[in-house]
Amino acid sequence: MALKETLWAREFELLQTHTQLMMDLHDETLEAFNKFYELDDYLVTIRDEVRAKAIRFSQKKEERELSRKHEEDEQQHNRFELLVELLSSEDLALVNAVSLTAGAEQGEILSSVIQILDAHKKTLPIIRLAIKEEVKNTKSASTLFRGNSVSTKLISAFTKMTGRQYLKCIQGSLLELQKDPLGYEVDPTKAKGQDVAANMVKLKMIVQALLDRIAGSVASCPIPFRAISNKLRTEVETRFPDAGITAVTGFIFLRFFCPAIL
Repeated sequence: MALKETLWAREFELLQTHTQLMMDLHDETLEAFNKFYELDDYLVTIRDEVRAKAIRFSQKKEERELSRKHEEDEQQHNRFELLVELLSSEDLALVNAVSLTAGAEQGEILSSVIQILDAHKKTLPIIRLAIKEEVKNTKSASTLFRGNSVSTKLISAFTKMTGRQYLKCIQGSLLELQKDPLGYEVDPTKAKGQDVAANMVKLKMIVQALLDRIAGSVASCPIPFRAISNKLRTEVETRFPDAGITAVTGFIFLRFFCPAIL
């Protein structure tokens, strides 16, 4: 009996020891898992910080690239600053000098001058000067902007540049002029057997359609185009009070619409 109790007591002690070992192992395992989770949170934090630093680095790199590009553009822009100042001087001395020596390439060179000035936002001031110069040097309202002066060609180059898209608004009417293979000859000496009266009717109809299309396209007319037209009228009326509107319409048709039709 005593031996049996001793064995039971021994087994109980072993069970207690085993239970204690299991509890200790559980505690250590739990502690290890807690440290693992803490480490995982730390790794997530490190990952987020690395990602944020990479984004900041990329942004700073992009900012440096943009800054460098801006500096290069500004340097490139400033390279021609003196030339632009000379081209846009109030006496138009350089423009006149270049034009007088250009020969047959005068129109092309003046178009290039307008494009250079436009890139530096100096187009409208130089055109206003050209209008003022042309009006000052014209003796009769009937000859306004009808010559081939440098000022007139400069203004023509400007209207062609700014009005290129505008012409698409009336393109349909311009194309109508080319549809009739017989044309619209109204000079009896040149009609060559054509019906001059019928040609006159056709011409009036197509011209009226063109005028209606132009009158209805005012909203599509470029703002710089309108600004120059206003300046032209104002400047002309200071010298020829009754010729403002006539000068504007004459210039627009003579220097803009008519070349487009031809």
